[in-house]
Amino acid sequence: MSIETHILDVNRKPVASYDQLLSIVPQSAAKAAKLLNADGINISLIPFKSGYAPKSGIGGFSFSPYRLELLLDSEREDLGQIIRSELPAVLGHEMHHCVRAKHNSNPATLGEFITIEGLATHFEIQMNGGVQPSLFKKFPAKVDWRDLLEEALPSLNTKAFSFNDWFLGGNAEQIPKYTGYMIGFLAVSYYKSQAEVSDFDMIDLTCDELLQHL
Repeated sequence: MSIETHILDVNRKPVASYDQLLSIVPQSAAKAAKLLNADGINISLIPFKSGYAPKSGIGGFSFSPYRLELLLDSEREDLGQIIRSELPAVLGHEMHHCVRAKHNSNPATLGEFITIEGLATHFEIQMNGGVQPSLFKKFPAKVDWRDLLEEALPSLNTKAFSFNDWFLGGNAEQIPKYTGYMIGFLAVSYYKSQAEVSDFDMIDLTCDELLQHL
């Protein structure tokens, strides 16, 4: 397995967490690689620019089948706890995107984004001991995800949608924050319960396949 980790410490900020990062990142990457049959991925870790970090203190991006980046809020006093509790799931999420990207074109429509984010978010369960992703801790309990899916259906095949609104809370009064992730996560959970497949078995799942039996 060839999974490389690079800590880009231009600001000398995450130094205190080096030992922890050099332990947890390779362990988590090896676990995800085994579950996803992943290989040849470069992992970069960098600090957020001051003032740009989310409340979670961590974020990630997948740039290609061979490269992903994790960002950490190096100014947080609880950075060690964030690394322990959140980094494995975020790393697994982005590695899932890398593996899927090897054989699938980049997502363009709302339905495609719901599918890939749902699959990657569902994979987080494999990385954090079966706990529901922390992304949904503050999601409104009274909101039925199937009602949200009904709202999304007319736009599933369009590229003219706001990722910020559907996934990041850009219009939270109309669409709860993280709605796109929640729809995808629960749709994948339902699909998996019916098909009895692994996360790797679903790596190339399309939006049509995901939603046809709901």
